[in-house]
Amino acid sequence: MATESKPTSPLFSTEHRFTAGEESFTYRALAGWQTLFQREKPVAEIFHVAYLKQDSASQHRPLTFVFNGGPGAASAYLHMGALGPKRICFGPNGSLPPSPVRLVDNAESWLPFSDLVFVDPVGTGFSRALPKDSQDPKDSREKSDPASKPPQPDAKAEEPPKESPFWDVERDLQSLGEFIQGFLSRYKRWLSPIFIAGESYGGFRVAR
Repeated sequence: MATESKPTSPLFSTEHRFTAGEESFTYRALAGWQTLFQREKPVAEIFHVAYLKQDSASQHRPLTFVFNGGPGAASAYLHMGALGPKRICFGPNGSLPPSPVRLVDNAESWLPFSDLVFVDPVGTGFSRALPKDSQDPKDSREKSDPASKPPQPDAKAEEPPKESPFWDVERDLQSLGEFIQGFLSRYKRWLSPIFIAGESYGGFRVAR
């Protein structure tokens, strides 16, 4: 895959205040997709959520890319359970409370010392491979929504998911490497100290 050189999907941005202990600062939250290309054609979209501290030295702050295990695991567990600026409020014994769950400030977030990018590898969360005949990422998201049209009998129903090529070890690493390059270019963060963090299979990704 070549590094993305075309406009990518728009992101959604909001601004928040982080307060924990003696720490208090403004940060920007970004959520959206980044398109991956192969031979000038879009082949996948990677969903991510980023938290960027807003200060005069933001372009040189450490930046950590975070992912869980896989295939099949989105970044939600480390995102909402460990490292993000907000976390789910668990019960006193660590149990998940009944819905609706409540979010609280996460005093143990890494955001005070590193900007964070939580990444969903292709086939997890909202990240999807694009159909070969589609040039429009939005069209792919609509097609992947089961509510968009009733299921039709299809002799190809047992074919492997279109995301399965990205579950190969090398293709998985390649796609995440391309995502990181694209993110650094989009936000001009090549001068930031870069870190990668993962748990379970995500730790294997980090080592590779």
